[in-house]
Amino acid sequence: LIAALAPWLTPSDPVDTLTGRRLLVIHGEADRITDPRVSRRYAEQAAAVAESVSWVGIRGEKHAMMRKPQLWHDLVTGYVLGALLGVPTVGTGRKVSANLVEKALAGQQRIVV
Repeated sequence: LIAALAPWLTPSDPVDTLTGRRLLVIHGEADRITDPRVSRRYAEQAAAVAESVSWVGIRGEKHAMMRKPQLWHDLVTGYVLGALLGVPTVGTGRKVSANLVEKALAGQQRIVV
């Protein structure tokens, strides 16, 4: 299980190490430190070998993850708890976050909020 937040990736990074694993990539679409387009392409390539892959783009968010910190927190903790422990996302008190986590756990490949 991998949860990558605004990861530093290059177009040549291999995806074979993700074979059979679950991958969640969350990236601010306004990030100027690391490129969200590169992380999206990486997620698309990883989908060929991984058990499931979801890429979540957060509109207006930059690399520091400071504009919507609760959303970042909800997404990563909800995903990890759901994937590892089967903890349901309902009842978190944040319907939008729970909906996004459900989509990621279901393996929806591209999610933009």
